[in-house]
Amino acid sequence: SRNSQSLPFTEYGLNIFMMVMILRFKGHLSFYAISSVFLVAFGLSLSKSDISNLLKQSAAFLDSKYEKLIKEVRAGEIIYADETGWMVRGQKAWLWIMANENLTVYYAAESRGKGIADIMYGNSNAFLMTDGYVSYTNTTAKDKHLFCWAHILRFAYEETVNDKDSSMGIFLRDELVRIYHIKKDHPEYSKDRLEVVLREEFEKILNLASTEESFIKIQNRVKEQKEGLILAL
Repeated sequence: SRNSQSLPFTEYGLNIFMMVMILRFKGHLSFYAISSVFLVAFGLSLSKSDISNLLKQSAAFLDSKYEKLIKEVRAGEIIYADETGWMVRGQKAWLWIMANENLTVYYAAESRGKGIADIMYGNSNAFLMTDGYVSYTNTTAKDKHLFCWAHILRFAYEETVNDKDSSMGIFLRDELVRIYHIKKDHPEYSKDRLEVVLREEFEKILNLASTEESFIKIQNRVKEQKEGLILAL
């Protein structure tokens, strides 16, 4: 009879499955090498066909689970998306992430192109929170796109790290921080009132002028992301 701790798609347990995955896809070992590791390190005899079958069975079983997770992410109120580069066998690849309030889905791809964001977002009607990368901004309608405040504030700090305290760049940076805290500082504001105040504050900082490079870069980014930043708050 099947052991209660074995996985539904194989007679082996989670520890064996995860070790096979690590050795195969992180260590890039052959089936023969994986078999040798298990025999020498754990005293467990796994043939090359055992390992091959384990991977095939897991792929068939987990595929439907993965599609279910993607649908559940799309059904959330907000999808938080990001991507990061990584190396696969010495070649550049990308690991995409999309998460909502309850779960996270990872998507590995060779591309950082717009098509991946489209695939992940699919037919969702959720708001999409991103750092402003163009692949995301072209995926959803403007009224569904939220821009991450952590990213723009970090950008503002990085651009002004060498500025003098009296610079317009630092003034603009500090104004962004103040605007970000308006919602927290004024819990009495209704949603409509908050939007009015935020639009007034953004209008003020967008009407400022300076020839400082840091100021111009920050202000230009604010202009591009204004609507999504307001919507995010």
